[in-house]
Amino acid sequence: MKSAYFPIKILNRVSIKSLAAHISAYNLRRAGGEFFWIGVGQVMAVLGAIVGVRWITQLLDPQRYGELALGLTVALFTSQAIWGPLGGGISRFFAPALEAQTLSGYLKAIRILGGRISLGSLLIAGLVCGGGWALGYGHLVGLAGLAMLLGLTDGYCGSLNAIQYAARQRMVVAWHQGLGAWLRFLVAVGFIYLWGAFSWVVMLGYCGASFIVLGSQFLFFKRKILISGQQPIKYNEVSSWTEKLFAYSWPISIFGMFTWAQIASDRWALQFFGIASDVGLYTVLYQVGYYPIMTLSGLVIQFIQPVIYAWAGDNSDEGRVQRTRRISHALVTSALILTAMGTLLAFLLHEQIFSLLVGVKYRGVASLLPLMVMAGGLFTAGQLASLILMTENNTRGLIAPKIFTAIFGILLNIAGAYFLGLRGVVLACLLFALSYALWVIYLSRHQGKLVTQ
Repeated sequence: MKSAYFPIKILNRVSIKSLAAHISAYNLRRAGGEFFWIGVGQVMAVLGAIVGVRWITQLLDPQRYGELALGLTVALFTSQAIWGPLGGGISRFFAPALEAQTLSGYLKAIRILGGRISLGSLLIAGLVCGGGWALGYGHLVGLAGLAMLLGLTDGYCGSLNAIQYAARQRMVVAWHQGLGAWLRFLVAVGFIYLWGAFSWVVMLGYCGASFIVLGSQFLFFKRKILISGQQPIKYNEVSSWTEKLFAYSWPISIFGMFTWAQIASDRWALQFFGIASDVGLYTVLYQVGYYPIMTLSGLVIQFIQPVIYAWAGDNSDEGRVQRTRRISHALVTSALILTAMGTLLAFLLHEQIFSLLVGVKYRGVASLLPLMVMAGGLFTAGQLASLILMTENNTRGLIAPKIFTAIFGILLNIAGAYFLGLRGVVLACLLFALSYALWVIYLSRHQGKLVTQ
């Protein structure tokens, strides 16, 4: 496998005087190629999501689209609160494992933790389905079971993707991002024509697409990564990596449960306090207004995060740490500027955007689009600021802002749905994003002051 660093063999071909110029040219070429493939992946994913929303909203009425959205919150719990934290640890420690030539132990530790998570996910799936049946929601048990299966499969995909992503296999990552987005709606639409326009049919299509992507990801992983991680495993190497991955990931899992609850509470609050169709209308508004700016931030994070982790190394060099911190602060500022521009654009063109992207039944909420764009941008700024703490392995520092703003967001969603319905939940989403961004940006800058003193 190609190293993430400039090849040492160039020393045999160039003089020391010209080494810096060669390194710069090499890094610029590689960075340009990586950014291109990340862009391809994100553009294909966004286009797939946009076309998917258009097609599925044409086939499903708002009530059934709302049922699908509620089911996806169950899948999101598995992927975000259970599997997502391990993916964060995988990304963070791939470069140190490669640098220390302990990739075999690192990969085995991932398999061990992944097996434990799989058993936990199956147990939770059984409890969710059994509880739903006992509470009289038997008609939704099948949807919930498929949602848990989707979350488990997406978790495997996310872990493999995190390894490829950390290894800077940008073309592979881009291919699977685009493939997943297009396959989801294509398989779902095909199933709708076979079995009818029901929420469980769409969820089944999503599961089928996820299995296809997982199979493809594993083939690339086996070819590009697994074959390179066949070094002999040293004594205590696996246990050491298991402890590191767990120590890094468990705080993310703790606050991940709260952030999942905040994300899911908007739809569930509307389900309880609004009308059935409000969930579907809100979900479309979220997908058109919140999702695109989050995807744009994902483009930047996917490109810069493994580079920042590699530059920071094990955080023993203060100069390297300061450089990564400055870059992260610049990204936050850029996100805030883009948020202002996106909000203005949504204010001017919200009617045209909804006419183009969603079915006729969903266009009555177009005027709320600028608020959702602003909320997505503010949350993105907070996520970029959190890179500073994650790079310095201070995931514990994120527990307080993640948990308390999530609780604040849940309360806002309940109050907003109760008093103002759909519009109240949109306002709650905006206030939550603002509180999260302010707290994490402050914390990231305060962290920097403490380190430099």
